[in-house]
Amino acid sequence: MTAVFVGLLAFVLAAVFIVNAVFLGHYYTTHKESDLLNTYNALKEAQESDELTDENKQWKLSYELEKMNIDVCVMNVDRDAGTINEIFSNVKRKESSLRSDSADLFFKGYRE
Repeated sequence: MTAVFVGLLAFVLAAVFIVNAVFLGHYYTTHKESDLLNTYNALKEAQESDELTDENKQWKLSYELEKMNIDVCVMNVDRDAGTINEIFSNVKRKESSLRSDSADLFFKGYRE
């Protein structure tokens, strides 16, 4: 009886692993891809209509991004002046740290 139980348990675990590896990987990838495309289109639409600075629109975008587990940071980068202005972000981080990291990323080698 114990051998039957252990065999049945091993079969169920193997079946779950195979189904997850074969079928669900494609589903997760496709679903995340559509989430990223929807996010990009929503941010692009808000940017084109100058709604990214609207607090109500930012709250709605943050809510949707949190549901989809996507982090974004929209910045205006002026390479000539060497400045970065954050327009919208749903990342909870200290502003000074975000700006210094962004400046290092965008202007590394440009200032030299």
